[in-house]
Amino acid sequence: MAALLLSGMQPVRFWIEKLCLEASADYANTEIFRPIPGITLKLSLQRAADNVGTIGYKVSLAISSPGRADDNSPMPYSLDAIATGYFAAPREAEVEITELRRLAAFNGAAIVYGFVRDCVLQLSSFGLHGPFMLPAVNLAAIADEVLAQPETELPRENLAINSPPASEEGPSIRRSRRRARSGKPAGGG
Repeated sequence: MAALLLSGMQPVRFWIEKLCLEASADYANTEIFRPIPGITLKLSLQRAADNVGTIGYKVSLAISSPGRADDNSPMPYSLDAIATGYFAAPREAEVEITELRRLAAFNGAAIVYGFVRDCVLQLSSFGLHGPFMLPAVNLAAIADEVLAQPETELPRENLAINSPPASEEGPSIRRSRRRARSGKPAGGG
């Protein structure tokens, strides 16, 4: 068995900024499978540093589908979503910033697309018209376009993953758990 080879870029956190899935009242489910036309994708890539100074990239993907096909026939749902992921190089990895940016544009965008695709599928499975699966897409052309643009940097305070370092948060959590087991109040008594 071969040893696991980690990428020079690792996902740190994902979040949904917007997810609006609206069932079409005009749609009559007459087909088992219908390709989803008219999906638009917009990729955003910003260099960012977390609160401990680790350099990474915030990768945002806006996905929308108008709810109508090219022939104006209704689709089961209209979709408007923005999903974001933060990716960074592991401390032990020696990755050039240009390589990290390229990995974030290609691999990060694909990971974020898969994340939002799963979220939409799960949410729509409870919907009026049943599961709505976004198609598999080739994000290479979009990634190339983003890489051709000048790099932008996100101010540290605007990165959603910033939180107190574990050393400030950890002991009080452990202490509270110990007190809870011992029956003593967590307030210090």
